[in-house]
Amino acid sequence: MKNVKSFAFVHACTLLFGLSALIGNRADSGIMTLIFGRGVFAFLALAAIMLVFVRCSTRARLSDIGRLMLSGALLGLHWICFFNGVKQGGIAVGTLGFACFPAFVTLFEAIIVRQLPSATDGIIIILIISGLLVISHNSAGSAIFSPGLAWGIAAGFTNAIFIIFNRYVRTSATPLESSLWLCAGCTLFSLPGARGLFQSSFEDLGMLMILGIFCTALAFTLLIFGSRDSSAKSVSFIIALEPVYAILLAWILLAQPVNLSTGFGASLIVGAAILSTQFNKQA
Repeated sequence: MKNVKSFAFVHACTLLFGLSALIGNRADSGIMTLIFGRGVFAFLALAAIMLVFVRCSTRARLSDIGRLMLSGALLGLHWICFFNGVKQGGIAVGTLGFACFPAFVTLFEAIIVRQLPSATDGIIIILIISGLLVISHNSAGSAIFSPGLAWGIAAGFTNAIFIIFNRYVRTSATPLESSLWLCAGCTLFSLPGARGLFQSSFEDLGMLMILGIFCTALAFTLLIFGSRDSSAKSVSFIIALEPVYAILLAWILLAQPVNLSTGFGASLIVGAAILSTQFNKQA
């Protein structure tokens, strides 16, 4: 029963991450305002969670906070690319472009450890490139990447940098503390968007609150507690389904169906992401 509950938490987290793509696509606010609103509402919600529900002293040192806030700035850079992708290319194209990040992680790891990618790594990269080419041909009408897909790929690239940074830069902070200071760093990074927050419509403010409180603070919290009784491989497998959840939500809530070509490209990319999580946990 405990594992079922943990899996439900991680699936709910992934669903909320997918919902963030819909909000980014529908909101009229500028990109920096989206990121600032997401960061500040998430920071406030996480601070409230820690004050009310978590009775423990802080573990993060000042140097840890600095590293986490720098990581938060990288997260903000990733969100710039991600929201541009879903705004310019649509939810399916933007999220699937982002889903190419395992290929970049594989390449970055190969550079860092000075080792050629394995045969499995090569298969993963080929699957991702093939999926991107299929989606690109469908979205741009040619083999040239559309702006939305290019932004989505940039989101995958910056997400890979974020992952590698956090893999090699260790801190003594708890997971909730890490999430809190990540959001603080992201908020500072997107400070130019603060003015736009006060000029947003009530509808946009509502969406930004959902984006920050539910799609970020609650999602991070669900991921943290869901990961406690689940293997890292299982969690990675579920998180790799984020584009699937985003596309399904867009279909159900916004009546945006996916054609066969995009669906085929999606299956290649998501399949590669799942293969990547399986292989990396066995290595």
